[in-house]
Amino acid sequence: MPHVTLAGFEMTVLGYEFPDTDPAQSFYDANWLFVEAKIGSDDGFIHLKKDACLLTSELHDLVGQLEFFVKPQGHRRWRAELRTMEPYLKIHLEQDQDSGLIFAAELRVDAGRTIQEFRVQWDIDQDQLEELHRQLSRLSQQFPIKTAKENP
Repeated sequence: MPHVTLAGFEMTVLGYEFPDTDPAQSFYDANWLFVEAKIGSDDGFIHLKKDACLLTSELHDLVGQLEFFVKPQGHRRWRAELRTMEPYLKIHLEQDQDSGLIFAAELRVDAGRTIQEFRVQWDIDQDQLEELHRQLSRLSQQFPIKTAKENP
């Protein structure tokens, strides 16, 4: 299964929610991805089980944001984030004032009447950022954005 791991974060993409949907009929239905994700730290963990909470376009957007930052170019401050339509998965990366890199992940699990949210952040280095970019790039290649085909 295609997955991403970094520090105490793990995300697996299980596939398209509706793999046979024609994007000309419904762009969103054709591009929702089933995701499982886990966040763990010394304070606990949370597990988001099989939920269609990530669009291919959102994944590709994050990869595009990271493209610029994986090459050290003396950036002063920057940030990149996974902006999702659904509130269940968030990823945030930022370079702080001291040129340190911060990776934060947040999961929201809706279990009926109970909603659990768990957010953890880790200090990471440039090598970890580059590895995250490689993993997300592989995912985006495995799950391209489906678009309507134009008639010739």
